[in-house]
Amino acid sequence: MIYKELLIELHRFLFWFKPKHKKSELSLAEIMVLTVLYKEQCSTKQDILPSKLSEELGLSRSALSPILNELEKKGLIERILDEQDRRQIIIRLKINPDEFMQERKDKIVEVMSSLSQEESIQFLNLLKKINETLDKTNDDRKDLYEKINPL
Repeated sequence: MIYKELLIELHRFLFWFKPKHKKSELSLAEIMVLTVLYKEQCSTKQDILPSKLSEELGLSRSALSPILNELEKKGLIERILDEQDRRQIIIRLKINPDEFMQERKDKIVEVMSSLSQEESIQFLNLLKKINETLDKTNDDRKDLYEKINPL
């Protein structure tokens, strides 16, 4: 059946776009946290409170805490005391956010360069069509995507 093959190929495709850092894989949750931090630091030039981060991601603070612990262990973020309110801890990216995103962009360019212009346009149109269908059937998750979309 074509659906099984499609699922296998889609899984394989997504696997290759999963960022690595220092030879350790990042989980989807870690990628989502890094992406929200990236967007926040690029748009506001400020660090973020864990409470705002958990709100942006739709996660409880208790669910977010182990993700932050892992990212901190991997050297990707740091928790620091807020200088204005020392009771608050803020989250800051330790990596250059532009380098983090550039790695993902470079991978897309590398993959897409193996396709002709016509194939690239066809692929893009198919992705748009699939995403439009997903948008219509998953209204509750559409807001979350807007928050984690790095572009």
